[in-house]
Amino acid sequence: MGHDPLVARSDIAGLLEQADHGGTAERRRERVRTLLSRKDAPRRHITVGGTDYYERAAIDRLFGLD
Repeated sequence: MGHDPLVARSDIAGLLEQADHGGTAERRRERVRTLLSRKDAPRRHITVGGTDYYERAAIDRLFGLD
């Protein structure tokens, strides 16, 4: 795939933009908040310096980016 194995939570909305998901930046951030709060959402993999990182493959599946 060529993707980095981990993605910072703060970068997930940018992934949606790159994948051409519509809406404003605020709507993409809200979508990230909503989907990551679901019971079946991927758990953070690691936290470094206060930033949560998730497995990229799990985020891609959650947002339909794969």
